[in-house]
Amino acid sequence: MTDQSRDVLSRWLLLTGNRLLVAVVVLALLSIIAGIAGFGPVRENHSPLYYLLGSLVAGNITLITVVVSINQLVISRDFGTPGELQREIRETLAFHRSATNGSAASLTPAGFLRAAIADLDRTTAELGTDAPEETPLQESLLAVRERLQAHTDRVSARLGSDDDSLRTVVLAIYPVRYLDYVQDLYSIQATHTARSSAHTDDRLAQTVVALESLDIARYYFLSMYIQQELSRLSRLLVYAGLPAIALAGGSLVHLSGYDGGATLSGASTTIVTATLLFGLFPIALLAAAVLRISTIAQSISITPFDPN
Repeated sequence: MTDQSRDVLSRWLLLTGNRLLVAVVVLALLSIIAGIAGFGPVRENHSPLYYLLGSLVAGNITLITVVVSINQLVISRDFGTPGELQREIRETLAFHRSATNGSAASLTPAGFLRAAIADLDRTTAELGTDAPEETPLQESLLAVRERLQAHTDRVSARLGSDDDSLRTVVLAIYPVRYLDYVQDLYSIQATHTARSSAHTDDRLAQTVVALESLDIARYYFLSMYIQQELSRLSRLLVYAGLPAIALAGGSLVHLSGYDGGATLSGASTTIVTATLLFGLFPIALLAAAVLRISTIAQSISITPFDPN
C-alpha cells in the first residue's frame, strides 16, 4: 500500500467515512477475530455464553446511560436565559459583519466561510507588492502570501460543491491553525520594522485581523460540529443498543431451554453468534464516533500556547 493510499484510508477511517459504515467495518473485524477463536467448545459448555450475553445486556445498558447522560450535559451548556441568548445573537451578527467586511453573506457556516476566505484573499492580494524589491522583507511577505493563497484556493475548492453542510466546512478548515500565520506575520514585523512602509504595516494589520477572525470561526464551527456528533451518537446508541439488549435477553431465555450437557443445534449457534455480534455493534458505533470526534478535537485549541 502506497503512502497516498494509506493517507486516503486513514482520512476515511478518521474523518470522511460514514460512521455507520466504519462501525460495520469494526464489527466485521471483530467477527473475523471471533471466527478465528471458534465457537466449537461453547456449543457443549454453555457457561461462557451466559456470561457473554449477560455482560452484553449490562454493558449496553451502562453504555447507553453514561454516553447519553454525558452528551446531554455537554449540549446543555448552550442553554441560557433570554438575555444571554439575545446578547449572543447580537455578538454573533456583529462578528459576522466584521469578519466578512460587511458583506451580505449567508448566515450559514458555508456562506460565512466563503465570504471570510474571499475577504482574506483580497486582503493578502497586495501583501508584499509595495515592499522594497528583492529584499528579505519582500521575500518573507511574498512567501506568506503564497501560502495563504494556496490555502484559500484549497478551501474554496472544497466549498465549491453543492454540499453546504457543517461537516463540509469542518473538513475544509479543521487542520489549519491560522494563529501560525499570525505568528509568522508578527515575526516579519519584528524583524523588518525599520524597513517596512506604513502601507505595508497597515496591510499586515488587516491580514492579522482577518486571520484571527477565521481562527475564531474555526473554533466555533468545530465546537458546533462536535456537539452535533455527540447528539447523533446518542441517538444511534439508543437505536442500536435497545435491540441489542432485547436480543441478548431473548438469547438467554432461549439457552435456558437446553440442558447443561446438551449440544447447541446449528440454528441456535447461528442465533447466539448473531446476537453476540449485534450486541457488540453499539460499542463499534462508539469507537467509530470517537475516532472522528477525537481527531477533530485535537485541532480545536485556539490558544497561542497550544503544544500541538
